[in-house]
Amino acid sequence: LLQGAERLAAASRTAYQSHTYAGASARALSNGAKILDRLPRLRKDVQAVEAAVGPVLADLHEKSGGAVLTQGQGALWGGLFAHGDLAARTAANVALKKKCAERGVLPYFVPVGGFMLTPRYDDDPAELKRAVEDLAACTLEVVGEMGWNAEDFLPLPARAPDA
Repeated sequence: LLQGAERLAAASRTAYQSHTYAGASARALSNGAKILDRLPRLRKDVQAVEAAVGPVLADLHEKSGGAVLTQGQGALWGGLFAHGDLAARTAANVALKKKCAERGVLPYFVPVGGFMLTPRYDDDPAELKRAVEDLAACTLEVVGEMGWNAEDFLPLPARAPDA
């Protein structure tokens, strides 16, 4: 690198990956270190997000009759339309986008047919819960409109018994 750095720079190239902290500036490394130092103080906020979101999405899965798979923990959650056909999941996703827009909720829609949620740590848990309840209601409306049969759902492995 010491001898070839000028050639790399002239060719607009780098020896580092730009999407990681490898080769990052001192500012980026300092920011990363500060975030790691702050993590223990964020635990309570992340637990509040989980308490607001987890039960709503578990209820969504139950009420959907298995048509929507949900999972997550902390501040990362998601739902997947469980139909085995990508075209059916895509149609459901299009319908969900429309319903969510009408209701004023905006999850991150995943291309395979579903959504992800990564709430901010400082969101009001009660407001977050209401927004996720709206998302769940939209999702259940879509499931009802799709008219799917349980035989069409993705095969799932048997769940291991709780320890």
